[in-house]
Amino acid sequence: MQFARVNESFEFASANAIWTLQGLHIKQSYLDLLSEHYGMQPQSVDLKNNTEKARETINNWTNIQTNEKIKTVLSKNSLDSSSKIVLTSALYLKATWQHAFALQNTRNGDFTLSDETIVTTPMMHQKAIFRYKNVNGTDLLCMHYKNSDYRLLSIMPPKGEFESFENSLNVDSFRAMLVNPQTNEIKLDEKEIDLYYPKFKFENSINFKESLQQHGMIDPFSQNADFSPITEDARLNITNILQKTFFSVDEEGTEAAVSSAITIGTTHTAEMTLRFDRPFLFVLCHEPTKTILFLGRVINPQQMQ
Repeated sequence: MQFARVNESFEFASANAIWTLQGLHIKQSYLDLLSEHYGMQPQSVDLKNNTEKARETINNWTNIQTNEKIKTVLSKNSLDSSSKIVLTSALYLKATWQHAFALQNTRNGDFTLSDETIVTTPMMHQKAIFRYKNVNGTDLLCMHYKNSDYRLLSIMPPKGEFESFENSLNVDSFRAMLVNPQTNEIKLDEKEIDLYYPKFKFENSINFKESLQQHGMIDPFSQNADFSPITEDARLNITNILQKTFFSVDEEGTEAAVSSAITIGTTHTAEMTLRFDRPFLFVLCHEPTKTILFLGRVINPQQMQ
């Protein structure tokens, strides 16, 4: 299944795919579900005799769907002869700021890390009207993109409190901080701000398997997993949940991509100055639905260039 929305300043695309072992019998009820809800059919690959070719095929799909920002979601040895099914998803976004930063205004500035170390990093600068609020010392800034309902929210806790703030953050506290319960709108006010904001770019890879197991998700990774609604040709369980992310913020806007792969196999005032010059969180979301597409943190922008 593929979805895309494109105009001169905003591009958003997402896609999903399922890859199965050649000859694996997939139940018709599951095929009907895929067709009805996702508009796709399984694609057969040789996961048994040529896993490297299968890995290359899936990675090529990822590369295309993410506009070449994520070339490989499956690393070497992530597939083997016990692999039976791979579920993949990809998302790509490129958006222009409603208020772009002038390139000539970018200057090196100080950014204070959690341990009070100061690093020098490129700071973008502009003076404009932004949606902003301070909640118990935490700065909340919303930057809009042209011709879209997507926003970049930046959340900067008080100095020295980033780790405790991050550890205490959950869905309820996040929503209470940002959303007006009466109107269900993001509760930020328009304010003229003299803004300094770091340029940053990062790419990371993560395997969620161990983390999910530590948080109590045990059965899907074990012999107790039940994937019989998909197939009864083999006793299956999840072997890995992999994700790669690309995220870039510069003077023009934001470019971001993420790809995931689940491998399944057998067990085996009028004006104020605001400087984002210490660790902060960022959230790229669709405002009408409050759907979060990307959630990250900037700890040291010098290590993200």
